[in-house]
Amino acid sequence: MSRDRPLTLAAMGELEQLEQDRATYEATLESHLARYGEEHPETIAVRTKLAAVLWRMRDLGRAREECEALLRARLSLHGPKHPETLTTRANLASVLWDLGDLERACEEYQTALSDSIRVLGAEHPDTLTRRSCLAGVLRQLGRWQQARTHYENLLHSHIRLHGNEHPETLTARSALAGVLRALGELDRARAEYENVLRARTDMLGDKHPDTLVARGCLAGVLWDLGQLEQARAEYEAVLDVEVDLLGAEHPETLTTRHNLATVVKDLGELDRARAEYEVVLRARTDMLGDKHPDTLMARGCLAGVLWDLGQLEQALAEYEALLPLHTEALGPDHPHTLITRANLAGVLKDLGRLEQARTEFETVLTARTELFGADHPDTLITRANLAGVLAALGQVEHAHAEYDAILKAHLAFYGPDHPITLTTRHHLATTLRTLGRAERARTEFETVLTARTELFGVDHPETLTARHDLAGALKDLGELEQARAEYEATLDGYIAFFGAQHPYTLAARENLDEVLEKLGR
Repeated sequence: MSRDRPLTLAAMGELEQLEQDRATYEATLESHLARYGEEHPETIAVRTKLAAVLWRMRDLGRAREECEALLRARLSLHGPKHPETLTTRANLASVLWDLGDLERACEEYQTALSDSIRVLGAEHPDTLTRRSCLAGVLRQLGRWQQARTHYENLLHSHIRLHGNEHPETLTARSALAGVLRALGELDRARAEYENVLRARTDMLGDKHPDTLVARGCLAGVLWDLGQLEQARAEYEAVLDVEVDLLGAEHPETLTTRHNLATVVKDLGELDRARAEYEVVLRARTDMLGDKHPDTLMARGCLAGVLWDLGQLEQALAEYEALLPLHTEALGPDHPHTLITRANLAGVLKDLGRLEQARTEFETVLTARTELFGADHPDTLITRANLAGVLAALGQVEHAHAEYDAILKAHLAFYGPDHPITLTTRHHLATTLRTLGRAERARTEFETVLTARTELFGVDHPETLTARHDLAGALKDLGELEQARAEYEATLDGYIAFFGAQHPYTLAARENLDEVLEKLGR
């Protein structure tokens, strides 16, 4: 088994072959178990093949059972540090990873890595693969600094072994860049991705799939930096090449189209984003079926656009339909299932069904705390969303205390200028304003506005929202001329970005009119 890329069945012919192989291996295993027992080499060999087929078919529960049986047999026959035992443990960890059992996957990879270092050496290829897998799980668990340490170690090993431009070196550099991106070190992440892109372009050409992946990663950082038009241009260029090179329905092409749709959505072009997501959803449904996790992800993103378009009842219906499908396919506590439940809760909040929203967010918070820990970014985001519901329910002091605690955690984890930290500070400022602490709210909004202007530029929607809410605090303080100026700047920005009839634009116009009326104009 390999963890290099997520599995996608490219054609029905492959699935049919896997079904045949599964039937053959199951029959052979049953025969060998009866004839030889669990620990005979012939039994172990066929069970290994069956586990690999089950994993490729995404029958992960069965794959885990077979891997666990294999590990018991290897431990009994060879002991914990035999190379075959280490391989079997790593394969079990891969299945656990796909099942979303991240803590146990992490434990198995850590054991496999530490034993591999002792038995095989720190720079043996299998050891390096296991370090890479462990780093990937740590990354998904939100243990970014630990993941960073492993990726940096991996990168240095590959540079020593292979040089700066070897494919393994570039893969490690790209993975490190992804962690830097998550940690908010966006300029360094951009530099690392640019290094990878240059090297792959020089070695492979600008149309090689690996070059296109690197270009897509760079587009993602540009997106994070708020350079949305540049990110869109990169994704569109990659998409054009992938359509010609791989075809419109290739998994990599669909991933790029999905990312392009998300950037277009952030640019406020919601109808185009909806159209792009619909293309992705149709293709994935045709190829993978309506219950495949990739299909469900596309359907969830389409629901998100409906939410942004203000079609809340339709978005709610989509999320309510998706939740049992995700639960059936992945389990109730899988990260993707929890994302769907959290989005359902968000729509319920916007519909004013606050007690239901509170219940759903509390369910997500409990699961993420148990799965990831209290300080994981996803746990903290859920806690912040729940605080928003508490504020809407009138429990503003409680919400303020939550935001204050979350901000301290985000400052420690991300630093003061990371977009997530700024979002939390913005929420804190909003509760301060609601509590009548307008002067402190003003200070917090000014901090957010300054940082977002530097990070994203003056015309980014996040910057404009900070300016709009600062204007509200100024209005509360009676500084009406300054509030007028901020509302006018916000309105101009919203019209340019979203158009004259977008809800944000209409709200800004209404607030400006209120200030002008107070000024007697």
